[in-house]
Amino acid sequence: MIKDSTVAATNIAVPPIIMIPRVEMRVVVKFDNGVRYGGWVALQGMLCSNPKIWRLLIKYDDGESSYEIFPDPKNSIELLEDNQSDSRSSSLERQKDLASLSSSAAATAVA
Repeated sequence: MIKDSTVAATNIAVPPIIMIPRVEMRVVVKFDNGVRYGGWVALQGMLCSNPKIWRLLIKYDDGESSYEIFPDPKNSIELLEDNQSDSRSSSLERQKDLASLSSSAAATAVA
């Protein structure tokens, strides 16, 4: 009896491709209440290299910010590859935020 190879191929679990988070990358985060909020990655650092796990500081469009783990167990963080839709003024605002984050981190390290 010959088995259909297309049926066998559909049963193979393929791991998802995980994008690498970058500073200034746009994100959408789905919260427990189901609401999705847009923002961008202000800082990122690798917590673990195998498997690859990052800690992200996400600055939301409404002014709030939070540290998150990516990839997260709930798959609530979506990295958006295309930053072309951002306006130049919002990019300048992010650069100012990044500069203030860097200076406050340096001040904390000295203290």
